Amino acid sequence: MRRPGRGFAVCPVQKWSCTLEPGKQQDSVTHRGTQSPHPCTAKPGWCDHLNLKNPKVDLAAVQSTLRKHGLDCHAISAYGNPVELVMERLETLKALGGYALVRGSAGPDVSVKSFADSLLPLVKRAEALGVTLAIENHGQAAIDSIDSMVELCRLVPSPGLGIALAPIHLYRRNERTEDAVQALRGRIAFFYAWDWGPSADKNW
Repeated sequence: MRRPGRGFAVCPVQKWSCTLEPGKQQDSVTHRGTQSPHPCTAKPGWCDHLNLKNPKVDLAAVQSTLRKHGLDCHAISAYGNPVELVMERLETLKALGGYALVRGSAGPDVSVKSFADSLLPLVKRAEALGVTLAIENHGQAAIDSIDSMVELCRLVPSPGLGIALAPIHLYRRNERTEDAVQALRGRIAFFYAWDWGPSADKNW
């Protein structure tokens, strides 16, 4: 049974969650009254909660763990992954019943147009699967400002592409979350409702 009013995903990127065994992570999420974890599949050195060495067996184990703890998987992350692996993760997302695959953009020297063009094969596959590739705005990246997010969405009007809106990075640019929400209406696929402390004054 879905928990009404608990439609939030937890992105377990803190160090403590990376060291917990998967079952204990889900227990921790469930006990906090949250409906959905946000498992990561990331480059070496980051959290890697979906390290699917044997996709059929490992994916079945993930599905079993989610059912056991009464959780859904709405989104997964694929930060730092090569295009080939991101394509695979779109399939993983679909199999888990999720809707958003979250990842970053490119370096600040890459134009929005060039980045948009590079996404087209992924977006086409995402649209075919009925899921969304959600690009996070981030400091020192091709997609950082409200204007760059709006431009990306204009260049790629497909429902297979959306924005993973991260207010902390807007704060770093002295831009307002409410302005981004208004400008991107209909294209926000994922929203990071983070709390933060002094670390907000640094890009991370």
